[in-house]
Amino acid sequence: MTNFSNFFLIIMIISHKYKFIFLKTKKTSGTSVKISLSRFCGDDDVITPMSLEDEAIRKLLGKRPQNYLDFDAQGNEYKKYFNQITAKEIQSVIEPSIWDSYYKFCFERNPFDRAISL
Repeated sequence: MTNFSNFFLIIMIISHKYKFIFLKTKKTSGTSVKISLSRFCGDDDVITPMSLEDEAIRKLLGKRPQNYLDFDAQGNEYKKYFNQITAKEIQSVIEPSIWDSYYKFCFERNPFDRAISL
């Protein structure tokens, strides 16, 4: 299994319904995958936000960002799951049983192609 803790991630989905965590790394064209996967998410699943243009597409499918916010001890709202979150940070805010048992996946580009794209 891939060790995700060193990947720098941008957006993600945590599907409790299907027990998976989708992580999107930079420069992998994973936005289309995230839009598509969002269609299958239940009400308790976590979907982080994307750009306004991409959200407009996802909205046509009946989905929007959800469950990525939380509240601190003083009742202040904060982003529990945010853009540019690392896998290690995700792991620190979810239950260990979820992290250990859910299928985690992402798509990674050929390193040469990724460097050219940058």
